[in-house]
Amino acid sequence: MAFDGLYLTTIAQELSRKILDTRADKVQQPEKDEIILAFRSRSGTHRVLLTSSADHARVHLTEAVKAN
Repeated sequence: MAFDGLYLTTIAQELSRKILDTRADKVQQPEKDEIILAFRSRSGTHRVLLTSSADHARVHLTEAVKAN
C-alpha cells in the first residue's frame, strides 16, 4: 500500500477522533525504527504506534505496552 496523501488524510481523521483534546503523556522508542506516543485524556490513555520499518511501515492505535 502506498503511503500517499489519501492514506495520510484517512489516518489523520481516524486518529483525530481518539486523540483530540488530549495531552501528550509519554514518548517511547522500544525499537530503533519504532515510536510509541501515549496521549492522556479524561476517558483514558491512547497509544499511537509509528513504525518506519522498510517491510512494515505503519501508523495505528495500539493497546500493547512495550519495554522502553
